[in-house]
Amino acid sequence: MSIIFLDPVLEYIAEQLNIDPKEMIQYAQRENTRLEHLQEIREKYGYRNFIEQDEESLISILLSAAIENDNVINLMKTAIETLRKQKIILPGITTIEKFVHDVRIKAENSIIEMINSTITDRRFDESKRYAILAIYLYELSKTLDRLQ
Repeated sequence: MSIIFLDPVLEYIAEQLNIDPKEMIQYAQRENTRLEHLQEIREKYGYRNFIEQDEESLISILLSAAIENDNVINLMKTAIETLRKQKIILPGITTIEKFVHDVRIKAENSIIEMINSTITDRRFDESKRYAILAIYLYELSKTLDRLQ
């Protein structure tokens, strides 16, 4: 006979569910039970898995947000809120981090392209000063965002 020491948290949850705490230990031992219950939750509440098309949509939303403010925490929150509103089960946090990283690079390149497109041959010197100033202000805002 083996003795099982139950975690107080497990006991509390079991009490809330009005079941024997030992049943909760058995629950995790059968993988199919957990997967079946996840599927039931999806069906009941209308959630769905994250798919490739969601990635494209999320990147588009994040790119717009990153051009305005490339703060990592802000972009992570935007990604999570967007997926939750659409009732999409969140991918792993490292996946979201990768999207945010890639989008920040795209936003930076986009801003540089916008600055470069405003430079013309006849106003090169004046535009060059404005471009340098814009890049400086952009880098300064990134630094200030990190300090907040």
